[in-house]
Amino acid sequence: MRKRLFNILNKIVNKQATIAKRGAVYKASGTVKAQYAKNMTICNISELPVGTYLILGYIGTSISNSSLTNAIIVSDSPNSELLSRANTKGSMESGGGIDCWAILKVNANFGAVRLYSYGYLNQDYNIDGVLTAILLDEGGEY
Repeated sequence: MRKRLFNILNKIVNKQATIAKRGAVYKASGTVKAQYAKNMTICNISELPVGTYLILGYIGTSISNSSLTNAIIVSDSPNSELLSRANTKGSMESGGGIDCWAILKVNANFGAVRLYSYGYLNQDYNIDGVLTAILLDEGGEY
């Protein structure tokens, strides 16, 4: 009887541990001084465990201007690959920044993803960014 009860409880605990992994959230943010005509890393998330992730990115600027800004997500590790993504470009005067997203598959531990932007305007300003990775499936298949 004890062994049977132990096995039942063990299955419940293991299932709860698996459920807790799914939905794990990793976050990064950063602010960089814009550099004219250059790509700039705003922030990155590294050391992601194996799994499939929904990646959400946001870029905002410290000034309002009719010039362009963009938000691009790239895989930053040989252990991870982008399955799909939507990068965006918009005006700095759009009032709230721009968003982008991706689906990232990490095939081996220490996957990484990076959010970057480009300096379209030859003027002093900052670019703020937020990057979020949400674990969809810890087995790497989704």
